[in-house]
Amino acid sequence: MKPVFKSNLYFLIVLFVSMIGPYIVRRPLALLGLNYGELLMTVHAIFFILPAIIYVIVTKAPVKQTFRFNKVSLKEIGYAILIALLAQPIMTLFSLITSFFFDNDVAKAMDVMKDLPYWMMLLVVAVTPAITEEITMRGIVLSGYNHKSKIKASLMIGLLFGIFHLNGQQFLYAAALGALFAYMVRVTNSIFVSMICHFTVNGFQVSLQAILSPFTKLVGNRQDYSLRSLPMNDKINMVLTWGFVAVIFAALVAILIKKLKEAAEERGVVDSYDLLTNYGRESISGAGGVALEKDNIINIPFIATVVIYLIYMIFFA
Repeated sequence: MKPVFKSNLYFLIVLFVSMIGPYIVRRPLALLGLNYGELLMTVHAIFFILPAIIYVIVTKAPVKQTFRFNKVSLKEIGYAILIALLAQPIMTLFSLITSFFFDNDVAKAMDVMKDLPYWMMLLVVAVTPAITEEITMRGIVLSGYNHKSKIKASLMIGLLFGIFHLNGQQFLYAAALGALFAYMVRVTNSIFVSMICHFTVNGFQVSLQAILSPFTKLVGNRQDYSLRSLPMNDKINMVLTWGFVAVIFAALVAILIKKLKEAAEERGVVDSYDLLTNYGRESISGAGGVALEKDNIINIPFIATVVIYLIYMIFFA
C-alpha cells in the first residue's frame, strides 16, 4: 500500500470513529461517573491512542521513525514556545473570521469546564491533545508524507487537521496550526517540538481564561458564542485590525521558523524529502516496489474524507 494512501486511509478511519464513537461509548462511560474533563481525556485515549497502538501492531511500523521520537535541543524547545506565543494573534484572526459564520463551540466547552481546577483544565485542554492529536496527525498521518516536500506535506496535514476538529469555527485556525506544526516536525525531525508548541498554544488560552475569569464574573455570566449578529462595518473593522496585527506576528513566526530550522541543522537533521532528492527519487520505491513519486496526495480516502466531512457539517454539526 502506498504511504500517502495508507496515511489518508488511517485518517479517514480515525475521523469516522470519532464521529460515531461518542454515540457508542456514551452510555458505558456514563456509568463511571466521570466529570466532563475526565470524560474528554478518556475519549481521546480511546479514539486516538488505541487506534495508534493497533496501527503499529498491524503494520509493524517502526515506532521511533513513525512518530519521530527524537531528542531536540533546548534552543529548539525555546523556539517552539516562542512560536506558539507569537501565533496567538494569527489564531485570533482566523477564529474571528469563522465566528462570523459559526458558533464558538470551544468557548461553550470551556464554559462547561470553568469550575474545574486550573491544573485539571490544563491537563484536559493542553496536555491531552498535545499528546493524542500529535501522535495521530504529526505522527502516523505525517509519516506517510515523508517523500513529499515539506510545504506540500504541511499543507495537506493542515487541511486534514482542520477537518479533524469537526467544527466550522475551528477549521481555519486549526488548519493553520496543523500546517505550522507539521512543518516544524519536518524541519526538526521530532514530534516533540509540535507537542511543546501545541501544549503552549492551548495552555496559554487556559491560563488567560483563568486570569480573566474573576473579571468576567464581575460583569455577568452572559456568553456570546457567535459574532454573526454584529453589523458588517464592525466585522470589517475587526478583521482589518486583527489582520494588521496578524501580518506582523506572522513575519515574526517566519523568522523563528528559520531559526528553528538552523538549530535543527546544527544537530545534523536532514529532511526526508531532501534525502530522497539527493539520492534520486526516481530510483527509490516504497513497499512492494511502488514508486513513491506516483503516490498521489489526492486519492480515494482523501476524497471520501472531504465528502464525509461536508455531509457531517451540513446535516449533523
